[in-house]
Amino acid sequence: MADPSVYRKAWVSIDAHDGRKSLAFEVAGCADRDRCSDKAMQKVNYQFLYTKRNDELAARFGQRIHLGFRFKVDTVDGADPAILTQFWQGAPHGPPFALSIASRSPGKFSVRASVANDHTGSNPSAKRIPIGSRDGLEVGRWYTVTMDAMPIAQLGENQEEPTLSIWIGPSNSNEKTSLARYEGAWGYTNSPANCVYARRCETKPPNAALDFAFGLYRKASELPIRVEFDDIRLSSRADSADPDCANAR
Repeated sequence: MADPSVYRKAWVSIDAHDGRKSLAFEVAGCADRDRCSDKAMQKVNYQFLYTKRNDELAARFGQRIHLGFRFKVDTVDGADPAILTQFWQGAPHGPPFALSIASRSPGKFSVRASVANDHTGSNPSAKRIPIGSRDGLEVGRWYTVTMDAMPIAQLGENQEEPTLSIWIGPSNSNEKTSLARYEGAWGYTNSPANCVYARRCETKPPNAALDFAFGLYRKASELPIRVEFDDIRLSSRADSADPDCANAR
């Protein structure tokens, strides 16, 4: 059981974009590692908003999916990153895609996108491939993220289209610019051979489809972090997935 003074489950917040309600996540901090869930990590992914494994909303290899959402960082301190959103193929494998946030100056934070594949291995501590970043974002401001994603574990000889494109900018503005454009492989097929983690990877292969999840996941820290999400959309069409698009619904 997580200490309630350290972990707070997701809740519906009235401090939302355009006067509606948002989904909020918070980790208060953990000065004593013995109070952390596993003495190493802090997470509120127990309350992820996610697609069920392998259901009709999960992302499949070779199939393009569009996703959009708004987010607002209310509190973030320290240089250690916290995962904000991720594609996931099941425990104990690390996420093949992760969008993380970190802060090195008061009132500002940065966003980092990274991927992993069969070549990097799926071990959670494996070195990830950085594909894009943005610095100088403002704490307390709503941002919109849109994604064009097509997981491909093994690239074809004529692969030229990006397998992952991400745009970010202040909500309700025309300032969205490219955060990442990646043409390589991401996702796992044979990762049990490349995963050494608590002696569990050999018996737990990655899922066949990828789920998209929201929540906070980071190394244990004394510093607090709180993030809110709004207008989360999954679609086969780019305009329907963009919360700032007039055609979105």
